[in-house]
Amino acid sequence: MKNKDINALEGRGRSAEPASGGAASCVIIAAGRGSRLAGLAPSKPLLEVAGKALIDRAIDVARAAGIRRFVVVTGYAGEDVERHLRAKAEAEGVSIATVRNDEWEKENGLSVLKAKGLAGDRFLLVMSDHLFDPALLEGLRRRPIAGDEVILAVDGRTAGNPYVDLDDVTRVRVVDGRIAAIGKRIPEYDVFDTGAFLCTPALFEALEASQARGDYSLSGGIRILAARGRALAWDTGGLFWLDVDDGPALAKAEQAVAAGLVGPAAAPRPAGRLRKRARLLLSGAGLLLLVFLVIKIGAVAVLDQLRRFGPWFLFTTGLAFLWLFLQACAWSIIQAAHFRRVPLLRLFRTKIISDSLNTLLPSANIGGDAARAFLITSHAPLKEGIPGVLVDKTIEAFAAALFLATGFLLSLTVVRLPAWMDVVAAVCLAVTAAGIALFIVLQLKGAAWAIDRLARIFPRVRRLAAGREHHIRELDDNICTIYKHLDLRTVAATALHFAARVLGAVEVYTIMRVLGQPLTAVQALFTSTGVTIINTAFFVVPGQYGVQESAHMLVLRILGFSAALGLSLGVIRRIRKLATSAVGIVLYATHPSAPPREEDRRG
Repeated sequence: MKNKDINALEGRGRSAEPASGGAASCVIIAAGRGSRLAGLAPSKPLLEVAGKALIDRAIDVARAAGIRRFVVVTGYAGEDVERHLRAKAEAEGVSIATVRNDEWEKENGLSVLKAKGLAGDRFLLVMSDHLFDPALLEGLRRRPIAGDEVILAVDGRTAGNPYVDLDDVTRVRVVDGRIAAIGKRIPEYDVFDTGAFLCTPALFEALEASQARGDYSLSGGIRILAARGRALAWDTGGLFWLDVDDGPALAKAEQAVAAGLVGPAAAPRPAGRLRKRARLLLSGAGLLLLVFLVIKIGAVAVLDQLRRFGPWFLFTTGLAFLWLFLQACAWSIIQAAHFRRVPLLRLFRTKIISDSLNTLLPSANIGGDAARAFLITSHAPLKEGIPGVLVDKTIEAFAAALFLATGFLLSLTVVRLPAWMDVVAAVCLAVTAAGIALFIVLQLKGAAWAIDRLARIFPRVRRLAAGREHHIRELDDNICTIYKHLDLRTVAATALHFAARVLGAVEVYTIMRVLGQPLTAVQALFTSTGVTIINTAFFVVPGQYGVQESAHMLVLRILGFSAALGLSLGVIRRIRKLATSAVGIVLYATHPSAPPREEDRRG
């Protein structure tokens, strides 16, 4: 067996199992010549469909379904195919290993057997000349499977299927979810073989037994497993697939790609690159603004204030962690009131990580919150973790709006605000209230309702949701359950989130007092709320670099303090933020990874 790892550098250091569970690798059979399409390409895997080689489409669709490691079995024109794969691996950072089948003229079971020892304990198996909707491969990849089983994705549309060649398709008869017969000429059948398998090493043992009898086909190995009751079938629910085996099928493939049935490629899209460039541009602009402010005000003045603050950094960092601990307590109340309890220290650790991610991601302070449910899956399944996070985030937003309203209303009695700031504060509060109301309505309507509305505009959404209806309904039911049982525990969680916000005002008050400035409690509250409003308005700037410091300068100038003092206050809070974020990044890097629960895997 000739074995090549054509992208060892890109593959090294990557996790063998994706965080979401399921098969991590994919074996792709690309050994055949494709006589009915000969002359159109050096070999069938390199045949282009809508400007992209079939082998590239096979890899990209599997990547879109969550696969990160590939084993490609080559044969006819093997050097050409391997050269092409080497270039793709290097250009896109894909982990691809190849193995050559010099007896490619024999049936495809021999090519599959060549991948023995490379595929892993749980892997997808597809043919390079098949096109799939990524949702089909993702759904198959996540199926629960025993160590001695194989699962074949089957299509129950046996009548009038426009993408199936009845003279060439492999037919399957299924009894009680298990394959009873398989072959191109079996007289009785009820589904079609799509050419996509979820496999374990049991397949290789069955192929060896089949080939010992002189049957080198893949179906021969499946028949042996079927006789043992270990070959299962999974109905794809009508998701798209196509065997590109001749001229008419090639024409259908071109049409399917144009219609978007194959799904997006896994390679970075222009829009993704544009977002990255915009993030870099905004980050750079924010840092340049910060440098300009320091130069304008005077670095010496700012450094002198930092020196005076000195050891008080430990105190403000402690306040920040107390803030996060109170938020973790609020989250714990919501989670334990409606679902299984998660240890408070785990929630506290997750909140620190989440806050750090929020600092780094330009996502209106919700980027890190999106990760929270996934960081506690060792204690609570996603169907409980996601509703808990959503409702906790809603309560936190409500508490933040109360805090902003309180600070704004109290400041009206003691602070003479510019007219424009009255308008900005009022608009910000109104938008916040409307946003919270809309967020609650969408949660109560449910994800199933949202998917149905989106699918009317973007039909692909329905295909992506296919096979997950049960999970989606469970998620919706759990969210509604929380809102139907709001009680004093909800009030307690709101109070804890409000108290956490008050600690921000305490931090401002402490810093100003240490720097020798006579700031009142109401002025500290106004400073905290004013900075929060400005930061929220410029949420697209990652970490609010430059924005946060400018906000402190503006608010303190309104209160009658110097610009230098405002910049110093902003820089001190920035240093404190970097300290807590550094702790969060360390915790994230050392966060224990646990295998997903079986109830999360059954998607």
